[in-house]
Amino acid sequence: MAGFSGHAVIPSLARDMANPDQFDTMINWAFIISTGIYTLIGYVGYLMFGKEVSDEISVDLLRTPGYNPALNKLALWMLVVSPLSKFALTTQPLNAALEVLLGLESAVSTPEDMALKMSASMRCSLKDVLSRFQRILVTLASVSVSVAVPEFSAMMAFLGSFSAFVLCIIGPVAAKVAMDRKCGTTDAVILLVGIIMALWGTGSAFVAASTA
Repeated sequence: MAGFSGHAVIPSLARDMANPDQFDTMINWAFIISTGIYTLIGYVGYLMFGKEVSDEISVDLLRTPGYNPALNKLALWMLVVSPLSKFALTTQPLNAALEVLLGLESAVSTPEDMALKMSASMRCSLKDVLSRFQRILVTLASVSVSVAVPEFSAMMAFLGSFSAFVLCIIGPVAAKVAMDRKCGTTDAVILLVGIIMALWGTGSAFVAASTA
């Protein structure tokens, strides 16, 4: 589930599309392609390394003799650069929500509003300073978690089992039920399965991390 938890940017994508009516088709194809890529990489990794495959295939590439060292280093550096290139985008919704909750910024409804706010004034007010400080703290917190929990498998297990299920399945379905003021059979089954899998996966993640 961790690979499908990038929903934070979806509202921005739908709003910025030239033809928002095609959003459903676009997102369906995006998930189909993502599922195919994840399945292919997992299958190839298992074929290459069998049951000894590591949580990160890059570790296996480094330990496997016979592969071109230059290609291995290139692949590793691409893995390093990829999160850096997406960090600002993926944390923008979190930073925006925190700024609104802390009273540092008002909610922005459209890209035009954002552009006007950015170009209206170059003055650095106290709220601007606090907003930047908050973003720095979020970044430092992310780095601290990465240092404190170096086990990649444990972190991804938690993200996939708890965070992704809550954000991608339980939350949206619960919101739909609340808006419709009724819970159909399909919604109930999805919520029940999602809650069970989230609890089961979260417990397994903590048990695996504590025994590692």
